[in-house]
Amino acid sequence: MVSPDICYRTLINSDKSQFGDPPFHSRQIPKIGFTSGLIVSCTLSKHWELESGLQYSNKGYRTKMTAFYFNNAGPESHPEKMGFIYKYDYLDIPFKVNYYSCSSSKLRFCMSLGVAANVLLDTDQREIIQYTDGHKERETDNMNDNNWRVDISLLGGLGVDWRLNDKMNLKIEPTFRYAVLSINDIAVDTYLWNAGLSIGYYHTIGCSKHER
Repeated sequence: MVSPDICYRTLINSDKSQFGDPPFHSRQIPKIGFTSGLIVSCTLSKHWELESGLQYSNKGYRTKMTAFYFNNAGPESHPEKMGFIYKYDYLDIPFKVNYYSCSSSKLRFCMSLGVAANVLLDTDQREIIQYTDGHKERETDNMNDNNWRVDISLLGGLGVDWRLNDKMNLKIEPTFRYAVLSINDIAVDTYLWNAGLSIGYYHTIGCSKHER
């Protein structure tokens, strides 16, 4: 399966109140990420299915490019804007329950709910500086010492399952994943989330899941 994702975070104060700094919120914006991997499902009946697998997930958020101001800027090229990208790479192990509508057609509606264990593989902060002549410089700093190594996410989806033949299926499912553990232990807790369009190809081993 592969899922292009919109990734962001929720900030909550340690007293569980909503973090409310409008200038801070206005500077940080979602970033593009993805989730991809192998999945294995076990059909229980025409309606129910269990699913697990092993996935790689790129999550995080970024800041807007913020302008620099120089009072005595010369003719030579100088920094004009700066922004940051915060990237978190995880190994995900999802456990899901899938429900399928009963239909004799090739197209069925499906709904999924579950949890995922998220093991942090790597995280870094990328600094991007744009100069007045148009060129950009990038510098990456590792942030592995500042984050929890294991997280738990709640996940859900609602989509369609298309039967190509008795052995092959294609499932297209908008999905949402939300971390229940903060990635840090500072005064403001940070909870990562991502929403995407999951596209999965399934090949049946043994009897077709539509024969049950």
